[in-house]
Amino acid sequence: MEKFSKRGYLIAQSCFGYPCSDLVHLLSLILINVTAIFSLFLPMPKKIRELKQMLQKAGFRLLPKRGKGSHTYWVHPLMENPIVLAGKDSKDAQPYQEKDVMTALKELEKLKQEGE
Repeated sequence: MEKFSKRGYLIAQSCFGYPCSDLVHLLSLILINVTAIFSLFLPMPKKIRELKQMLQKAGFRLLPKRGKGSHTYWVHPLMENPIVLAGKDSKDAQPYQEKDVMTALKELEKLKQEGE
């Protein structure tokens, strides 16, 4: 027997032959598994601390008392523009921050090779 709500809409008794709650549960499990599979292929983001260590190893210097809050400015004698990192050391770095640091390191390596 079909049930109707007060407005006259049919209340679904089942979804594709399964009780609706079971289908919703099944779909949520599929979504969780697909998300887990994709996360296996994505690299873990670096921490801000790791980016700072990479810059320091490459010869960048931290400018003291420059930057507001969690912003830090890193300069290198061979490069014109500073690298600015925002965030606490324990936080995950944003993709643009990782990209900026990697670009700066590649540019620095290129400048060092040209200088030799």
